[in-house]
This record gives sequence, structure tokens and C-alpha cells, in this order.
Amino acid sequence: MFSSPLLRRGASLSVSSRLLSSGSVRSALDTSSLLTSLASNDLDVGPSPSITQFTHGQSNPTFIVEGNGHKLVVRKKPDGKILKGAHAVEREFRVMEALRSTPVPVPDALYLCTDPSVLGTPFFVYKYVTGTFYPDCSMSSASSPSVRGALYGSLLTAVADLHTLDTSAAGLSDYGKPSGYISRQLKVWSAAYDASLDEAEERDPNMAYLLDWLTENLPPSPLTGLVHGDLRVDNMLFCPSDSSVSAVVDWELSTLGHPFTDMGLLMTPYHTPPGMPVIGGLSGLDVSSLGIPSEESFVSSYIDRTGYVDLAKDADYHLAFAAYRMSSILAGVRARSRAGNATSKRAEEVGRMQ
Repeated sequence: MFSSPLLRRGASLSVSSRLLSSGSVRSALDTSSLLTSLASNDLDVGPSPSITQFTHGQSNPTFIVEGNGHKLVVRKKPDGKILKGAHAVEREFRVMEALRSTPVPVPDALYLCTDPSVLGTPFFVYKYVTGTFYPDCSMSSASSPSVRGALYGSLLTAVADLHTLDTSAAGLSDYGKPSGYISRQLKVWSAAYDASLDEAEERDPNMAYLLDWLTENLPPSPLTGLVHGDLRVDNMLFCPSDSSVSAVVDWELSTLGHPFTDMGLLMTPYHTPPGMPVIGGLSGLDVSSLGIPSEESFVSSYIDRTGYVDLAKDADYHLAFAAYRMSSILAGVRARSRAGNATSKRAEEVGRMQ
């Protein structure tokens, strides 16, 4: 069993909550401008389409638009002040468009609009993907342990396809810098965390400790590939008939980087208890009886699919990195809630878990 230095110090590891259902539109949306934009891109949804907003997520406001034979997803940057480089829907669109003809399953990206006069902020549109959604890593709604096992196998296949992708062939060789990803990420998330604090707030000592440890113990592996940046069970949709991954979504943090950072986040639930916001947790559960692989088996299966053997010795580091990054993200959720431009109604509650 792997364990990060943050967890060994007894600090809690938190992640933000995401919900399955969609609801009424909460974020401001100029429906007339949206319909005009869709029609100008040969996506006429009629004069009175159904428009609902996902309650699932703490980041970019995302809407289902259905009408006239079309079922679309509109994803936009939030209104108001946001952290520099955050909510990069432009990058989401680019990577989803590039991945369309690769083994990595993504929704069909249709068009990007960067004109803020249309919806107030940039947005993009993609085709709705029908699939089964599991809001937590235990996949409690799966019909049987054998189905869960198949789902986890499909998840690992999709992750391996992502991490072994030929980025040059996909047109993504310039999607990020070829080296130094983790060092840059530590600077990015440290600055994001600091920017999210109120003037009267001080840094959490656990955050300071973990940043120092991560900086001093950078892994030597030069591995670089396409990383998702927020790879979790609840950012995937699964085919109900064969348990394959229908689509990987929420690509705003994707870039060229170290693939093990994605794996660190996917391994995190093995160290968090059931009921933990965002993806729940597997700690204390009999994963074998659930059909879910043990952490060691999960890592071994990834290595078998990718050939990236260094994950076995570097797992602790990437678990710790995942903890630091997620804590910084939660601090940003809390800051957006205080500023009044959070996507989710539960943002303040979730942000306090940082």
C-alpha cells in the first residue's frame, strides 16, 4: 500500500463534490445569443429548446441544449474574476478536437467561440454523449462486482491509450513544454493557492510542508506525454452495454506533462474514506468483494498496459502531488464562492474542505 507524506502526517485529503443530475439554469446565459450562435454553425435547435445546467462540477458552467433533433453540450468560462490561466475552455476544445481520430474516447467537439459579446465569456460546443456516469470511485450503482471489474479494466485501457498517445501524430506536440512539468505545476498551484487566500488568511502549515517536500524530492523520470490533469472516475462516461469508456470529459487542465500525475489522482481514493466529497473513497472497503482491483493491482495493470515501470517506485510522490494540487483547487472553489461566481451551489461547503 502506498502512502503520501501528507497522509502520514495525519492531515485529511479532500476532494470536491460532483453530482449526477442536471437542473435549472443557475449561471447567467443569454439564450437568444446562444441560439443565434448555434444556428450560425449549422446547429439550429429551434426557437424553444430545452436548456438545463449540470449541477455536477465546480469549474466551468456546462449546459445541455436539446431541440430540433440536436442534443448538445455548451461549456463556458464562469463570469467574473477568475485566476489567471484557469477555466481554459480554449484548450479543452483544442485537445478534444485533436483526439477525435485517436483511440482516446472524447465527445465530438463542434466549435469554439472566443467572442465574449456572445455569452459574456468564451465557450465551446460539443455533442452530448450518452453513457453511464459513476459519481464516485466505488461505482456503487454498478450491477455486480464483475461489471465493476470490467469498468475498471476499461478505465485503465483508456488511461493507457491517453498516456501512450503519439502527441506529434495527434497535432499536439506544441500543447505544452516538453520537460519540467512538475516543477512548473508546483509553482502554478502554489501561486493559485496564495491568490485564493483572503488578506487575513495564513497558509495552512500542511500546505507549506508538502510544497517543500515535493520541491525537494522531484522524481528523476523524464517521461512526458499528454496528461488530462483531472483524471477521475467521475470525469468518464461508460458504455452500458460493454463497460467500455464512451468519453473522457473535463479537459481544461490537460497539457503535455508527466503521466504519473494523472495516476496519482486516480490512486488517491485508495487513501480516502467512503463519503469523501468528489470521488468518495475506497479506504476500509473490501475492494476485492466489490470487484475493484487493489491499489497494487491497479498500478501493476497500468504498468502492464504502458510499460511505465517507474510508477511502482514513484507512486508516493505522485500521491502527494495530487493532494497538494487538489487542496489548491479546493481553495480556489472557496474563493469563487466568496466572490459570488462559483458554478455549484455547494461551492462554499466544498471549498471549506480544503
